[in-house]
Amino acid sequence: MLTRLTIRQFSINNGKMTSTSRLSWLYRWLDVYEDFVGLKEVKKAQRAVNDAERAFITSQKERRSYSDELIKLQTELVRVRLAMEKLSRSDDAYLEFFKNEHDLFKKEKSAQLDLKKQDDIERQLFSSLQLALRESQEKEKMRIERTKYWSIIGSVVGALAGIVGATLSNRYRMQEFRNLANESQQLYQDLIVKQEQSISQLKNDLVDLSSKNPYENVLLLNEQSEQRIQSKIIYHTGFLLMFLNLLKNLIIQQRRVFRSQVKSLSSIQDAVNDIQDAGIVKRFSQDKGFGFITRNSNGDDIFVHFQSILGTGFKTLQEGQKVQFKNYYYFCFHFVSSFYLILLDVLVNDQISNTNDSQSEASETLTSDRHIGIVRKYVENRGFGFITRKSDGADLFVHSRSIRRAGLESLQEGMEVEFLAVQSNRGAEAKDLRIINRLDSIKTTNNQKKEFSDANINEQETGIVKQWNKERGFGFIRRKVDGTDLFVHVKSLKDGLQSLAIGQQIQFRIGKNEKGEEATDVYLTKNE
Repeated sequence: MLTRLTIRQFSINNGKMTSTSRLSWLYRWLDVYEDFVGLKEVKKAQRAVNDAERAFITSQKERRSYSDELIKLQTELVRVRLAMEKLSRSDDAYLEFFKNEHDLFKKEKSAQLDLKKQDDIERQLFSSLQLALRESQEKEKMRIERTKYWSIIGSVVGALAGIVGATLSNRYRMQEFRNLANESQQLYQDLIVKQEQSISQLKNDLVDLSSKNPYENVLLLNEQSEQRIQSKIIYHTGFLLMFLNLLKNLIIQQRRVFRSQVKSLSSIQDAVNDIQDAGIVKRFSQDKGFGFITRNSNGDDIFVHFQSILGTGFKTLQEGQKVQFKNYYYFCFHFVSSFYLILLDVLVNDQISNTNDSQSEASETLTSDRHIGIVRKYVENRGFGFITRKSDGADLFVHSRSIRRAGLESLQEGMEVEFLAVQSNRGAEAKDLRIINRLDSIKTTNNQKKEFSDANINEQETGIVKQWNKERGFGFIRRKVDGTDLFVHVKSLKDGLQSLAIGQQIQFRIGKNEKGEEATDVYLTKNE
């Protein structure tokens, strides 16, 4: 019985040791994986953050306890002092209260010192917590970037390994196919040799049978030749069928391998193209229509063309703008296999719009009816410019061809025009221009408005005090004519007025200074 128990206990201990060794082997591989990916550093940083947080919370609790103790001592000290004020100094109890006050005062000083030390410790622990938290965040970002790039590298390596394996298997099958072709050729040559031997044997048989009955010999020879021909036909037909089946299987396998390679390459390209990144515009040439963007992740410069910018109107970028974009990788072969990176689908100021890439350059669609706008810019030597639409303030591209069709030679900045908005491959474009007001008429209108305002600037008007600051001596008046606000100073008050009140009705004139228009010669109305 003791022997059985000992053997059973030994087997249980042996099983536990085996399971422990397997678990240790598994944990060792997990440690290697975490060290490779960067999880071990992240966990270590997180543990440091947790330790710093616990120390900070403990320090806060101790500081609160010191603060509570100090408040209690101060309260007791106030109570003792109030009691001393009620007693006479000749009383014996006054001496006891004085001793208590002295002891409480020393304890208060000690508690204040302890509280100050604890405050310093708490600040140091808070600084260490912030440092540990920043370090943990940086390590987490590094781990995410490392995982992303390793996933891309792994997918590319896996696809290349699949391509290499498929190529090797294809080469092995082609080698087998060549061996079968060589064997079939050798069999064909052997058949020819056997046929020649059979023909020579047939000749010998004919010579041997020439002395016998000719009719019987001929019939016998015919039967033998028919049997030989049938056997050869059956043999060759079976061999050809087997060869055709083998060739068909090889073609099917080749098609499957080719399709799998194409799918793997397309999946790699889609995985790489779907990665969305962000960056800052480094420089952009509006004349040439291209520039470069600095990627936030690794600081690389990426080429960008104006046709990749989503949106309508004047497609351009400014230096320092934050943009979002997608990277597209293309496989190009020029003497040496290499990769070229082109930036497409640029999103500026978080405005995302879908574009139809299959639209040809000559296609144009009518977007709306005729609009009115003002010529913002026109480059005469290059033959294009931009018009600002009055309805929504959008910029539309205009070409010299659209101007010549309307019988115009050029445009000037500030002209008011009527146009038809169309959608082309450049974005929104203005067609069929008609001039409403030329630059001279606009200047004349502006001068007339200015003269009219100057003529009416000294007329007496009425208004209501909207706001008045007594301490600083100025405020604002609401005009009854157009409801605009005018500045008024205490120096402009007449008839002995020293101040104004909100809601008072006044009479005034309008004057001008270097800052603009203001109210002068301010009087109260007769009703006021």
